[in-house]
Amino acid sequence: MKEETKRAIDGLIEDAVHDGTTAGALLAVTEDGRETFYTEHGYARIEEEKPMTRDCLFRMFSMTKPVTAVAAMVLMEKGMLDLGQPVKELIPGFGGDYVMEGKKRVPCRKQMTVLDLLNMTSGLTYGDGRTAADLMTMKRMIEETRRLHTDEAVGTVDFARALSELPRAFEPESSWRYGYSADVLGAVIECVTGERYGDWLKENVLLPMGMTDTDFYVPEEKQPRLAHVYREVDGTMRRSFEETEGCAGAAGSDGKKSNRRRIVRNPDGGTPMRRYTADPLLVPMAMDRRPAFECGGAGLVSSLDDYSKLIAMLMGEGKVNGVRILQPETVRFLTSGSLSPIQQAEMDRLFGAMGGFTYQHLLRRMTDPGRYAGLARMDEYGWDSWTGCYFAIFPHERKSMLLLEQKAECGTIPLVRKIRNVWLSGWT
Repeated sequence: MKEETKRAIDGLIEDAVHDGTTAGALLAVTEDGRETFYTEHGYARIEEEKPMTRDCLFRMFSMTKPVTAVAAMVLMEKGMLDLGQPVKELIPGFGGDYVMEGKKRVPCRKQMTVLDLLNMTSGLTYGDGRTAADLMTMKRMIEETRRLHTDEAVGTVDFARALSELPRAFEPESSWRYGYSADVLGAVIECVTGERYGDWLKENVLLPMGMTDTDFYVPEEKQPRLAHVYREVDGTMRRSFEETEGCAGAAGSDGKKSNRRRIVRNPDGGTPMRRYTADPLLVPMAMDRRPAFECGGAGLVSSLDDYSKLIAMLMGEGKVNGVRILQPETVRFLTSGSLSPIQQAEMDRLFGAMGGFTYQHLLRRMTDPGRYAGLARMDEYGWDSWTGCYFAIFPHERKSMLLLEQKAECGTIPLVRKIRNVWLSGWT
């Protein structure tokens, strides 16, 4: 990478920390399997002025999904998982598929398959809309969240069974919707292997790749490395918090009430940020104990060096550090494919900022670079997360990018696109 490109990217991240776009971030770029650029800026814990460092641990949220997809591919290669098999045949007690027509339950003509889970064509949602399926899903999640820190917390398979009792947003395969598909896939893996998902994943995917910092929780000795998650506070929200200081706050991930809703300012002068301690998607934000529900769509914590090994494995056609995880043909299958025109139209409607990308196997893939809001490359693939973590692999150019931060409700923010544009324009 050119030195002027490195300086420009450094400047973008420094400015983002200064103006409060993010508390802190790590960025690593590789070319031909070799790291050519690494930078770190800002804070892992603003209150302590603890800087972001390479060994920080991050809640990966939706960047858990590609790991779960790799796990499914491993089982497919072993002949233990048929992607065309109905989910109800693999998870005992998984209910039948139905949709709502008015107030009437109507059985689906097609059963949900494992491939539907991989492609987000299952009809499962995150409860983020206003359909009957969304509202009933959100109600169920509120109930499960109340039990999260009790002995009645739902387990991985029981969570899938609970979702199966709810209506689908649409007939499986007939449309596309981002939702709990990967979490049900984790339950499928648990049933197929006869082991807890986290145990099987660690033994068969994570440890063989050398991903020793990746798990569904952070043990006590590693807790100091865990970065805090923050939410940016706008003027209205900040005034509201200041007016209510001294009143009982919302329950945090430890279940205790806070006497103050503390607002912290980035030491570099950025806008105020509030530490985020709620437990979205049934992921315990404290990460201090093994959860009953090992969330295949959002539950993993990882580090930059660990997640880089997953990227290296994909770029190495299934092999990393001399260990083969997948066969080359399987990696090509995992990182190719596309949605049907009807499915693609729904993805474009819901994810407008991803113009030019299609979706397959819990990954996005670029099929029309000219439609993206910035520079892009044909067949690049990757994903991002609710906390702003992001990765992209450019297979034809043998390059990759991994950005890790911890900002709630983030996804692919303008900072990511700016970094991409500077980097991609500097390739030649």
